[in-house]
Amino acid sequence: SLTVSMACALARRGHAVGVTCIEAVGELADRLRDAAIRVSLVPTPGVRTLVHAPRLVEHFRRVRPHVVHTHNGTWEKGSRAARRAGVP
Repeated sequence: SLTVSMACALARRGHAVGVTCIEAVGELADRLRDAAIRVSLVPTPGVRTLVHAPRLVEHFRRVRPHVVHTHNGTWEKGSRAARRAGVP
């Protein structure tokens, strides 16, 4: 999958990489964990969380990522939460 390939490639280059799931930890989690990549679950269900996802904001504040990459329909929720958490 794109997520596993990208995360593993970044980790091999020395980056600290984590993957945050917002609905469920899926079948790719074991492959990520086997590659020593942190996998977190931050349940952020529903349409309301498109505007404000407090759990996701708090997660990003705690983890303090340098970059948040989103895709698969989560881009708006993830990018808004990252911005609110102070991720540049």
